[in-house]
Amino acid sequence: ALQPLDVTVLPTGSFGLLPPLYERLREVVPDDPQLPRLFGTYRSVWYRNQLLLERLAVLLPLLRQRAAAKPLLVGGMSALLRWYPRLGLRPVPLLELSVERDIVEKAVKVSTYAGWQPSSQTRSSTVLRDESQRVLLIHHGVPPALVGPLGDEGAAALRDRALELDAVEGTPLVLDPADELLFICASGARTVPV
Repeated sequence: ALQPLDVTVLPTGSFGLLPPLYERLREVVPDDPQLPRLFGTYRSVWYRNQLLLERLAVLLPLLRQRAAAKPLLVGGMSALLRWYPRLGLRPVPLLELSVERDIVEKAVKVSTYAGWQPSSQTRSSTVLRDESQRVLLIHHGVPPALVGPLGDEGAAALRDRALELDAVEGTPLVLDPADELLFICASGARTVPV
């Protein structure tokens, strides 16, 4: 039904649909001529996500030990690790961590030990980049889009409900499933850094 599908001229935002399309098409029409190109997309997404995951595994212990931080993994990587069976199924444009407001400066400094360099800063977040221009977004406290009018009390409740993701190296702390859904709805399911 999708033929002719030209994956080189898809509308903006469609790229994120190609990996799941590859998996489904591989099951339903294993001899489809588009499969090699779609597999290339799937493999590319898997590779980039694997690199981000490796960077996260290095960063988390440093933040815990040297900044006494309990970073909360939010956004695309959290959703990918929890809800998708394979790393190649969802492009993740950046790592997003939430750290307590009073240790943001220390967390940014410690992140530089892991190869991240500050790129820009707003009142509520700091953007860092590594040598390959991958992006780390450090939220100063819980992201405002998630906490809303609840403020510090809401932020504390979110952290109290957070869970450890034991199956992932570095054991990141992630939002409770309901809070994660709210965060994704509030921030949008993006495939490129804002």
